[in-house]
Amino acid sequence: MPRRAAPTGVEGAPVIPASMVRLAMGVLCLVLLAIWMAGNIADPTGGSVNLGALAGGLLVGAALILEAWRRRSLVIRPWAAPLLLFLAWFVIRWVVDVGDPASIKAVTVATTGGVLLYLLLGVVAGVAIESLAGASGSSPRMLRAGIAAWIAMLTLLATWMLVQMWVLRGSESGGRLVLDTQGRYQRPGNLLILMVAVASCGTIAFLRPATRWRLVPAMSMVVLTLLIALSAALFAQFFGSNMAAVAALGIAVTTVAAVAAGPVWARRRAVFEAMTRGLVGSVFAIGLLLAVGVLALATFSIEFDRLRITGYGSGAIRSVESRLELWENFPRHFADSPVLGNMAVDADTTGRGTYVHGVFGMLLTHTGVIGFVLFGTAVVSAACWLLRRPIRPAPFDRPSIERAESLHAATMLIAIVGLAGLGTAITWAPMWFVLGLTAPPVAFAAPREIHLSPAGAEAAS
Repeated sequence: MPRRAAPTGVEGAPVIPASMVRLAMGVLCLVLLAIWMAGNIADPTGGSVNLGALAGGLLVGAALILEAWRRRSLVIRPWAAPLLLFLAWFVIRWVVDVGDPASIKAVTVATTGGVLLYLLLGVVAGVAIESLAGASGSSPRMLRAGIAAWIAMLTLLATWMLVQMWVLRGSESGGRLVLDTQGRYQRPGNLLILMVAVASCGTIAFLRPATRWRLVPAMSMVVLTLLIALSAALFAQFFGSNMAAVAALGIAVTTVAAVAAGPVWARRRAVFEAMTRGLVGSVFAIGLLLAVGVLALATFSIEFDRLRITGYGSGAIRSVESRLELWENFPRHFADSPVLGNMAVDADTTGRGTYVHGVFGMLLTHTGVIGFVLFGTAVVSAACWLLRRPIRPAPFDRPSIERAESLHAATMLIAIVGLAGLGTAITWAPMWFVLGLTAPPVAFAAPREIHLSPAGAEAAS
């Protein structure tokens, strides 16, 4: 159905009321999800707090999905079938092997690490980000409003993290807040990774409609994203999570690399130049993060021995050694049921909790070769599609960041899955969240949005 003519703004570009609604709904969705995450980070032992915010964010996200479905056709990605088959196989094996259907909640929809819940949350966050960026690209006025809203959100998030660290610094614990040795430190660390992933993907998406970036807003978004990632890494160390610290810093580096490579990556023959710029940007980001991190520790008067990576907390550096020791159980666990797997293999063989701490090994021991092949097919297909995704023509034949955006998403997905393979469980929330965020199995076709006119693009920049 042809779209009715939209009113015209002062710059001469269309201003679509529906874009304003999508912009507001995208902001509301992300704010509600951020409130839920922040509540559980600030009070990790208080149960599932702010469930109202979580439900509200999901409802707004569902509304955005329905609104997008009205405008665009649904597209089923190639990895949808193996992913859905794996999820079904995962649930079936759990019911058969564990024999406690009530415990399904703990591994599927629980806020502490539900596979299905965090996959859905990633999809909803991705839809909200795309709604923000897509609505902002409808006119110069909307572009300025969207970038301003995004910078405001990043500023509030960075400020909240810094305030939380300052409060923690003045607490009786003296800056030490490792929860316990039973893994409860993982939840706040995981949610910190989710926050950094959303900030990074949103910043990259907002650089897409700005065909000619103005230096101040572009650099503001990048710097704020780096600040959030660095704050999350330090914050995670107080909780005792090395995984969260590494993931947050890694996402920050991929963000800078994508921004550095973006202007030339759109030209197919400039691959080497783009990779060089991305590498230089990565080295710069690593050096900057290290320098600012040391400055932050000095500013907050936090001694190095209060960080988990330097010896404090449940396991410290030895947590890596303990994971390697658990890999010695792999041959026995895998031999128990190599094809079908056994979700209770540790309890049935070497003792509860002695399972292989690594997603790849757990896939083989808990879901068998069948589950390993299904999961691997889904993730590899998603990463390959992201790297080879068809690039929509940039407005006015100007270089866009869209190809770098695809590389950024693929790199983040591969890095998070790879990190999960080094030392965590199949139900690691960030892995499922990033999969839904960067490569949802079911998505929508490219939107038929009204592009900026050349004059409008100049005004927006």
